[in-house]
Amino acid sequence: YYYFKYVGIIVYNNLVIKCYPKYIKNDDNDSINENLKIIMKVIRKYGNNESVIEMMNGEFEDLKFNLLSIILFILYDYIDNGLYSSEKDIYTFNGEGEIDWNKTIDNTYAFIKNGIPLYLDVYTNTSVDDEFNYFKQLHMYVIGQCSKIIEELCLDKIFSLPKFYFDVDEYYFNDTQVVLNNIEKEMSVQFITRKQVVLQTIYKFISHRDINSLGYGISIFGTSNFNLVWEKVCKSVLNDKLDYSLDNIGVNLIGEHKKEDTLRSLIEKPLWIPNIENTHEDKKIEHEATKTLIPDGISIFELNNKKYFILFDAKYYDIVFNTTKIYNNPGVGDITKQYLYELVYK
Repeated sequence: YYYFKYVGIIVYNNLVIKCYPKYIKNDDNDSINENLKIIMKVIRKYGNNESVIEMMNGEFEDLKFNLLSIILFILYDYIDNGLYSSEKDIYTFNGEGEIDWNKTIDNTYAFIKNGIPLYLDVYTNTSVDDEFNYFKQLHMYVIGQCSKIIEELCLDKIFSLPKFYFDVDEYYFNDTQVVLNNIEKEMSVQFITRKQVVLQTIYKFISHRDINSLGYGISIFGTSNFNLVWEKVCKSVLNDKLDYSLDNIGVNLIGEHKKEDTLRSLIEKPLWIPNIENTHEDKKIEHEATKTLIPDGISIFELNNKKYFILFDAKYYDIVFNTTKIYNNPGVGDITKQYLYELVYK
């Protein structure tokens, strides 16, 4: 058998491998696909908070080009932000836009009244979206190609993506080198961050389209650290207050505390002290550790007029628990940490 320490989608040429979290058991295809659809949304949301492209790459640094990652970025960016736009200026004689005084002075006559020039005719300037801009058309072409690939791989429903089609003349984008040269020129004069990112992503797609014409190579979308995703989900659902200031947790405290103190900062770091006297200096030797134990989540809430302070430890295990046995369960170290946290917060 094959073992995957991974949750997400793996594409090898035209073969699609779907890797589910370990707690999802074999079920009917509709149910499994619906679960995977939700998981892909969760991973994408986690990736948006961390780092989009890196997350889509599944933390595999050796994967120089990840077609699936590029495609999903292009499609989701289009859904969120629309097409690449470019404005052009239109000059109108006595129009309704802003008056262009330089053009008006150079091309019309002024009437002088009391020493003040009066212009009866003016040129106005209006900025409009250039519908036939080369890069807008290129963006439409690439979105259509990406949508086609996702549909061919039968991943459109898994990623909740509709089909996109634009009526563009593909002839203008057949020569790969010409397209890449044009993108480089546009990037040299484009200073809007979002447009720069879109151009860079389109460049990657175009530069590799010939390589992937015989197959899609190896592409992935997911994570090999789903336990971290699960931990983030637990924090969100349980309204984690680990990084709340002590003034905002809704609990009356015993003793004094600093304004900047949080529940996290109350856990002291180990202090290292030698068991022999320092004979070289008068100063006492001691070193504070750089790290300490941190609970996964703390939930504070009131229920039936009673307040609860609960320490959570998020675990990503496939536990077997029945009347005869238990295995794949957390170890004794995981349990003892919880008692340690209880002592700290008491």
